[in-house]
Amino acid sequence: MRKYLLHLLIISFVFIFIPNILASEEGKDRLLVVLLKAKKGIEQDEATLLTDILSVEIYRSGMFTILNRDDMKAVLTEKEFEIAMGCDDNVCLLENVAKLAAKKIIAGNIGKLGRKYIVSIRLINEDGHNEVMEKEICDCTIEELDKSIENITYKLLKYLGAEITTYSSIMVESEPSRAKIYVDGSHLGTTPDIIRYIEPGSHKVEVLMDGYKEWSKKVDVGRGEEKILIAILQKKTTHIKRNDNTVSVDQSVYSDRFSRTYHMYNCPKLNTEALIKFDSSQEANDAGAFPCKLCNPSQQVPVRVADRQPITKTSAPSFQNSFLRVTLQSISKSVDKKRVNLVFTLENISNEDIWLALEGYELASLVGNQGAKWYLDEFNGINKVLSTSRVDKKYYSVFNPWAKNTIVMVFESREASEGTVFSFSANMYRFVNKSPTRFSIGISDMRITQ
Repeated sequence: MRKYLLHLLIISFVFIFIPNILASEEGKDRLLVVLLKAKKGIEQDEATLLTDILSVEIYRSGMFTILNRDDMKAVLTEKEFEIAMGCDDNVCLLENVAKLAAKKIIAGNIGKLGRKYIVSIRLINEDGHNEVMEKEICDCTIEELDKSIENITYKLLKYLGAEITTYSSIMVESEPSRAKIYVDGSHLGTTPDIIRYIEPGSHKVEVLMDGYKEWSKKVDVGRGEEKILIAILQKKTTHIKRNDNTVSVDQSVYSDRFSRTYHMYNCPKLNTEALIKFDSSQEANDAGAFPCKLCNPSQQVPVRVADRQPITKTSAPSFQNSFLRVTLQSISKSVDKKRVNLVFTLENISNEDIWLALEGYELASLVGNQGAKWYLDEFNGINKVLSTSRVDKKYYSVFNPWAKNTIVMVFESREASEGTVFSFSANMYRFVNKSPTRFSIGISDMRITQ
């Protein structure tokens, strides 16, 4: 709210003096910023204020003589002004603001869909064509919409060739997300977010969330540079007591995309700009990484849970890696011998929730001992994603620690097959550290015995 009021003061100051400033500007193209249309969930006063923020941000570039609704009222007749404000297409708008001789026009809408605000802006040229169209979706409060306006302005000015490279930016992500971002003591956003218009130099970035320890880092950003920071937040209470032994709950370790060394979260040698998270030291070892000699993450005390039942071995065909066990429960064939039904259990054998999904291209394959290939027709019990899907846990299926989840798959073949022995394989994604990690599973020697 404090930042929202500050914008209001800046806008009030600028628009008191802009008419005199504009009178002395020469040699600049005239750009008309039309009042953003208020759609569902937005009051007109709010749309007006956000339009003013848009005008001020463009004015700061020094590229244009900015024209706004006051200029429209001063130059246009009352009828032309009313028609222009109601125009839904470019031709109508251009015809009714022709007297302003604007080289370019910015118009758009702002509204709310569910919990999210949507800002859509279009840059219209003299021929009436949409030269650029930009959209921002903000799952935020109305007070934070100024950030969406700033982001759109940044994109427009970059397209128009403005000298925005004199500023720097810092992209901040966190796990978990929705944490507050402070730069040099000022609250400037909520993760994940890009903090733009940062002066080159040294800055202190803090990420805060209730119930978690404070995360902070000093960063040096060069002119026009964008820094990327990933804050791994640690809960304030990180220990539990079982069987009179206090043990660490979080066994996660971290590496980065440019190193084969893994670290504990607070290791000073850990590069936080390109993090890869492993659920345990063992998982990092399995991936071919080596422990840091400084923080010695391989010496973490393993979690011991008194009420965990011993894992019983099974003779059923199965697959297992460091976090997942896949076991065949049943395999059967239809009467016409063109369909094979598989029932698996997927068991999370780690101490944390994991998010899994089938890869959405090939999904899974089944090969019979007679060489016939069967194609996946139906499945349930797990989601599927493409590698290009938006990176969000909601697209994945969650598997709780040591819980067994039933997955049913139905494969079909174009021709009937007498085969009774099958091999199964599938590509999967695991959601780790805000990105999908691809891995494969496979089970062979699956036999139909009936």
